Amino acid sequence: MRVVMAGGSFRTKLEIRNLMDVMESPHRYSFGDVVVDTATLQILKAGVPVPVEPKSFRVLLYLIEHRARVVPKEELMGAVWKDSFVTDNALTRAIAQLRKALGDHVKDARYIETVPTVGYRFIAGMATPPPAPPGNHLRWVALGLILAVAAGLALFWRAGHTRQPRNLSVYQLTTSGGLDLTPTFSPDGSSIAYSSDRSGRFELYVRPVNTSGRDVAITSDGGQNVQPAWSPDGASIAYTSVGKRGIFVAPALGGFPKRLTSFGSQPTWSRDGRFVAFRSSGVYSLATADYLPTTLSTIWVVPAGGGEPRQVTQPGSPAGRHSSPTWSPDGQWLAFIVYETLGTSHLWMVSADGATLRQIPRAERESYLQALWSPDGDWIYFSGFRASEGFGVWRIPAVPKLSDAEPIINSQVVAAIPRDIALSADGRRLAYNTASASSNIWDLPVSPKTGLATGPAKPLTSDTSLRNTHAVFSPDGSRIAYYVRRAGTGGDIFVMNADGSQPVAVTSDREPDFMPSWTPDGQSVVYASARFPDAQFRMVSLGDGKEQTLLKTEGKPGSPKLSPDGQEVLYHMFQKGILNLWIADIATGAARQLTFDNESMGYGCWSPDGRHIAFEIARGEDTHLALLPREGGEPVQLTHEPGHAWPFSFSPGGSRIAFAAFRDGVWNLWWYSLATKEQKPVTNYTSLRTFVRYPSWSPQGDRMIFEFAETKGNVFYTDLAE
Repeated sequence: MRVVMAGGSFRTKLEIRNLMDVMESPHRYSFGDVVVDTATLQILKAGVPVPVEPKSFRVLLYLIEHRARVVPKEELMGAVWKDSFVTDNALTRAIAQLRKALGDHVKDARYIETVPTVGYRFIAGMATPPPAPPGNHLRWVALGLILAVAAGLALFWRAGHTRQPRNLSVYQLTTSGGLDLTPTFSPDGSSIAYSSDRSGRFELYVRPVNTSGRDVAITSDGGQNVQPAWSPDGASIAYTSVGKRGIFVAPALGGFPKRLTSFGSQPTWSRDGRFVAFRSSGVYSLATADYLPTTLSTIWVVPAGGGEPRQVTQPGSPAGRHSSPTWSPDGQWLAFIVYETLGTSHLWMVSADGATLRQIPRAERESYLQALWSPDGDWIYFSGFRASEGFGVWRIPAVPKLSDAEPIINSQVVAAIPRDIALSADGRRLAYNTASASSNIWDLPVSPKTGLATGPAKPLTSDTSLRNTHAVFSPDGSRIAYYVRRAGTGGDIFVMNADGSQPVAVTSDREPDFMPSWTPDGQSVVYASARFPDAQFRMVSLGDGKEQTLLKTEGKPGSPKLSPDGQEVLYHMFQKGILNLWIADIATGAARQLTFDNESMGYGCWSPDGRHIAFEIARGEDTHLALLPREGGEPVQLTHEPGHAWPFSFSPGGSRIAFAAFRDGVWNLWWYSLATKEQKPVTNYTSLRTFVRYPSWSPQGDRMIFEFAETKGNVFYTDLAE
């Protein structure tokens, strides 16, 4: 496989052809202090290159070459966008970009004159130097030069330009009190299909965009059906069934669905309707925080009419978990997101045959949730997070050009996190769903003898923080340490009484402090910190608030747990998208790798006597409960059911392991008995839009505390033509 990194810019076949057309007869046009060089595809003003997009460059060149007359809008659009359907707005935007680059003004035009209702005319007098010598070698040298210049200018442009979202009107399409998500436009743009849990389970619905007509149910099988994708011919809708597992296709007007695959999620159609691309990892949560595939994930393609799925990307190439595929308009490429480590993601492209990979340049501290190629092929839209702007929707050039990501809409505008984006076929409308979540620590009474619930769960915290999670009891059970993530901060460690009273922050920093553990004497809390360039485990004394570094490690450790004797720290590390367990000795700082898996082994927890470690093991698209001696050795897989099993603590005597399990499309708390090998559910939640995580057993065995989170949201759309 040939890999081209970010320094080598990417061009679609259409764009390359257009650039070659321009360079067949290279010229340098000069007017005022402006030079237009067709050999290098540059506009220079006072000798300095000015950034414009290729379509805008071609608009200017066409106007110059036909400067003896007024060029009608229709002619310009046909010449520049001859392979795409676009609206007048694309031309208006290109003219505005050219005027800004040239220092021209519509009311006092020196270069480009607007002829109302007709078109545009180039009005500057110019000198035209002789054409440069022709030749294929010159074309390719020029192309390499302009791409190198573009890459350098892109880095300069990204260095600090923060722009506000466009002033667009936002229209609410759905009003469910639960969760409506993953919209997709019909080919004619008149309707939207989406998923909703209004019936208690997620099903697919279709409704008109511009009217208040009633919704039509497309599925009704209780299969937890999400992620609809409308076929280009309008006849079918592909979707993910969480309950039945895999990709299905149903008639757009309702009818019997057909299974395409027995695994995977995030289906997306090629523009000719012949293929459906998808990621191999399934859906395990609808929370925004859970977009990262929980197991190794790659990009696949399956014939839309049925057939054998074909793998397009390979594990480790590129390194990380592959997600959110989106087709280029010509069907030759798939863009996708790669999650390298927690909080680190990149945009890549792969040719449809899997032979060539290219990385798209990534801005500093930019994370992606979903990617989407625009219908004209010029842009890649993405929902995600940027450090300078928060959550939002942006678009970046599919070809690395001279501009930073352009903001479309952000969470400050819509008062929630926008995600799950969709574009109409003409590129004029953008749909998305918002996501707002509540996350709090809950308390469940359980029988010390049976480990089963003896009453209803009740919240210990009740606030609007982004996350209240990773709660752990002190050794005597009187206090609880937990992690709180609030907007504007990376998160801090809090401590409260066991009844939820008197919560107080024991760390305070903009960078994350997370994953608390108690020291054996219950007087201090150990936690992981990202405040410093090198990874650190720190400790805070609850008596005087003094903080100190306990241990430094290399790499990016995650999910640390202090051993019961306080001598070692258990953690995992991502390496090329794969988790493995490590143990570090606090006294010496020496670290040793505990597992050497080629899929993933991580998120470990100690038995009360410190002799064993329970952890999560990935196999295929599922994760399971596993056990390992403290010294290492051969892991023992304990569960085998489809879905996910995530351990967090042991019962006081060490006979049971408490874990969160995703089974039959919902999350619940379970325990596993090491003596009898039986498993029992402790809770009975039924909604896919909620999850429970990180069950911590009290030292007395009579309580479990855990994170309970619920996501709500609706579908919105905006007219980009505005």
